[in-house]
Amino acid sequence: MGGVLRSNVETRAARVRLQAADDPYGLDLASVAANKDGTFLFQNVAPGRYLVSVLEYPDGSSKSGTQSPSAYRFSSSAVAAITGPTVWASVAVTAVDAGVSGLEIPLRKGAAMTGRLTTDGPGEQVSLGEWAISINPVGAWRLGQLPLTRVRADGSFRTVGLPPGLYLLGAFPLKGPRGTAVWHVDRVVDRGVLRTDGLLTIGDDDTDGIEIVLSSGGEVSGIVTSATGRSSPGVKVYLFAADRRYWGVPGAPRMFEATSEADGHYVFRGVPSGGYRIVAVEQTVPGWRQRKRLEELDAKGHGVSVASGGTTRLNLRVASGK
Repeated sequence: MGGVLRSNVETRAARVRLQAADDPYGLDLASVAANKDGTFLFQNVAPGRYLVSVLEYPDGSSKSGTQSPSAYRFSSSAVAAITGPTVWASVAVTAVDAGVSGLEIPLRKGAAMTGRLTTDGPGEQVSLGEWAISINPVGAWRLGQLPLTRVRADGSFRTVGLPPGLYLLGAFPLKGPRGTAVWHVDRVVDRGVLRTDGLLTIGDDDTDGIEIVLSSGGEVSGIVTSATGRSSPGVKVYLFAADRRYWGVPGAPRMFEATSEADGHYVFRGVPSGGYRIVAVEQTVPGWRQRKRLEELDAKGHGVSVASGGTTRLNLRVASGK
């Protein structure tokens, strides 16, 4: 399988990736570096349906500066200044026994987001220059790890270019939160339109005027009891977003777990405002952040609403069954 990359934007030496069309995780079956004239070749490709794709981030967005779905703290030295455009392409191809040749894959320029990080609600003062913006694709797993965006001291930021799609915006302290307050993204304002879910759709053009508002969040607490009404220590309590668009998204901020204390008391602090589901179960649920496990927990759970700076009191009974 071979072809040529065509582009009217400045590019670096592009790497072309081959993926199975029905693989939701977008794992590379093979990848090759395109030649200087844009030509590339995959050898020994079996018949089937594939995606041929390119995603090249600009200089300054190296792997050391990418976000990790499980990480919360990052080294400030890992987030460098970003220069140049992101280029991307994705073309569906069906390979037959005779192979495929003569593919022409147009490279497109990604759309960047520019905006400002601000704070809201009670809590200590935040040094915005020690924070970074994270970007997670929703319903798309073919982008790999996206580079973090360093926030300037005045709160302004500009992300790398991104392919069109739905993204979940987050913010993380590069050196960990200072003091006792835990800050989370409370809402995103997209050119005057409030996005309490932190979700933003990116098109073909740059998006300006984004405001990401941090809040120290709200609190959810209560007592866990057994079926007989006695307090239950050592019980796992799960709190997760009611909006299923967050489920299974790497780095989704609205997923929490706690263990009840000796008197059955549990507490979640720094919870971003919004609607949640909460459930108490006797044992730890392995892989509970996966969509299938969340569906099982959701069936046993209760709805709860969290307000920034507020406290919600909710007593729970241990859910029955597995």
